[in-house]
Amino acid sequence: MRKIHIEQRQQKLQPNEAILFSRKESAQYFFNLDMFNGIILVSKEKIFIIGKYYADVKDVVVICTNNIIEELGVLIKTYKIHKIYLDEFYVPYGIVRRISQQGVIIDKYNDDQLCKYAEDFECILINATILKKVMHDVLNEIRSEDLIRDIHKSFKSAAYKYDIQDCFISINPVTNESSKVLYRIDPNTVYMLDCGIKYMGLYSDFTCTFKINEYTCRELECVHVVEALQKRISECIQIGVGTKELFSAIQKECILPDYYELSYGFGHSVGTEVHESFSLYALEDFRFADNMIFTIEPQVRCIVNNVIQTHRIESTYTLHNGTVKNAFFEFPYINVLKKEQ
Repeated sequence: MRKIHIEQRQQKLQPNEAILFSRKESAQYFFNLDMFNGIILVSKEKIFIIGKYYADVKDVVVICTNNIIEELGVLIKTYKIHKIYLDEFYVPYGIVRRISQQGVIIDKYNDDQLCKYAEDFECILINATILKKVMHDVLNEIRSEDLIRDIHKSFKSAAYKYDIQDCFISINPVTNESSKVLYRIDPNTVYMLDCGIKYMGLYSDFTCTFKINEYTCRELECVHVVEALQKRISECIQIGVGTKELFSAIQKECILPDYYELSYGFGHSVGTEVHESFSLYALEDFRFADNMIFTIEPQVRCIVNNVIQTHRIESTYTLHNGTVKNAFFEFPYINVLKKEQ
């Protein structure tokens, strides 16, 4: 369990401050909470898990509710929280609006100790190679009606055959139309698989989509849109380019149909932690420098058969000697990395 990383951030908070984690992957990564749909609020005094989850978690207050936004508002008032740091860049608008209505200051969490440049790029390339092989093996074994928690176990079992320090995985449907698809693989549902490993002190991060049956034409269109966005973003990144100007350029260049909505977040730095302190985010003013490792992670919301779907892909990239490269697809497999049996 990686709760220690949250506790380290908790110690740095001032009274009446809190950090908000809003992605499912955060709950799964920090607390191993599978099938969780909600948020995590970290105040100076306590950690709260708010959402659809019924199990006890040690040293954490679990609030099981369908009305997450309302409960968040109650906690802000009860604990007199005046400032909230948004740890993720995909925070739902309804949550941001509720925070703003209560007069709370909103800021981005930043930890100067986390954002490090990578001096040894060989380890991130080996990392990506291991993850690519594990992903290939696990995806080939997925079948209709498989329990998602069993796929998690298979991934971890396959990953720890290699000399790694940590790994994580989450599998979520692109739509929450049915609760059944949260537990078993439905052949007609598109899923996002988000995973990564830690090798020689550095993380990688990767997200892809998969479906048992054939993709519909609109679903394929969504996949191709995010793939094209990822490729174009990587082409625009150069030393000295800022995230604000990057977002502005992509937004002007990529004119999407009315049934698409482009996320303001494009990715994040990755290294000693899987999510480090800078984000490829429209409101950030971070500038790229040589020898950096980061993800490019475009996300779009679109309407498919009158249902909103959220499509996202992600790869780990390097900016080295002025050149941007995708660590997952521009380097060959290395087949000698398994631990000795």
